[in-house]
Amino acid sequence: MCEVIFLINAVRATQHGSSFEPEGFSVVWTLSGGTLVAAVYCWRHKVSLGRALDLGALPIPLGLAIGRRWTGPADDSGDDALRMTLGADRSFVLAGRNVYVVVEYQRDGFGAGSSEELLETFVSVPARRGEMQVYGRDEMVVQGSVELHPLVSADALMVWNLNDPSVLLGPGVSYAAAGEVSLRGGLYFGVGSGTRDAGLPGSEFGIVPTTGYASLTWFF
Repeated sequence: MCEVIFLINAVRATQHGSSFEPEGFSVVWTLSGGTLVAAVYCWRHKVSLGRALDLGALPIPLGLAIGRRWTGPADDSGDDALRMTLGADRSFVLAGRNVYVVVEYQRDGFGAGSSEELLETFVSVPARRGEMQVYGRDEMVVQGSVELHPLVSADALMVWNLNDPSVLLGPGVSYAAAGEVSLRGGLYFGVGSGTRDAGLPGSEFGIVPTTGYASLTWFF
């Protein structure tokens, strides 16, 4: 089974000094993106649109597709920023094992087009407002998981900044210890240029340190 998702969000932003104020919401793109995702959900699961709304399929893409507008205090002109996401996922059986793969491309007009723009992007208003998941203008994500055993699964994440270029890798393993308990461990590490002259970032993920983690989840 393969599912393709496409979300687009046009944002007009005016930069006047460092002052931004919220003016409104891009209702057209919000409704269009949400309706498209709901339609794909209904087609895949063979349910009515009303049932999809009951299951909460629409609020998630509505939140992702929402567009905000900022205008400066003394200037109403600005630049158009395009935010777009195109992705596909597929579940299949390979050599008797369940496999799941998702691929996604994201275009963010607020992101950095090169490593020279990273520092400016890190302190930009969209970043400070928590509205950027990644900092590159063009990013590719590939994530996959495979069932090694009915109780054990392995997965891997790759986030690729196409503008640096740099890569964030995140392999992990999960173990279902009991019906209510699961264990998970993994790593995150970046590949790419480190710092440049004067300590400036050489790439988005090249400055990410290697981080290991372990977690226990207990449902009660």
